[in-house]
Amino acid sequence: MKVIDFGQACKAGTVKERIQGTPDYIAPEQVKREAVTVRTDVFNFGATMYWGLTGKKIPTLFTIKQDENSFILHDKIETPADLNREVPEPLSNLIMDCIKTAPLKRPESMGVVARRLETIQHGVAKRAADQAAALKTKNHLAV
Repeated sequence: MKVIDFGQACKAGTVKERIQGTPDYIAPEQVKREAVTVRTDVFNFGATMYWGLTGKKIPTLFTIKQDENSFILHDKIETPADLNREVPEPLSNLIMDCIKTAPLKRPESMGVVARRLETIQHGVAKRAADQAAALKTKNHLAV
């Protein structure tokens, strides 16, 4: 995947006069034309990761309904781990945190997201190493 258009980029705190963004990845505050924040980027990242790991798009306020009473029922959205058994549960949880409708319920910055990704990567690598060592021991004992 490539990012090809920075034409919609703006400073945090900007309130745009019109809705701008890719409908399947747009944060609720963008649809409501509220100020964008670093948490808006967190949502966009989470929506992109969701698609990348599941092949499915999350429902957004732009794609379901655009009035003030619109909301996304998080418990109705299947998690990445539910849709793809190869997605580690901690990664699935992070993605679901990123796509929370309320910005204050999302990770506070991409720095926080990056640190969580590093922790997840370390856990996955450790688990793989432990499984490889256990398999080697099992194979050695079988000989």
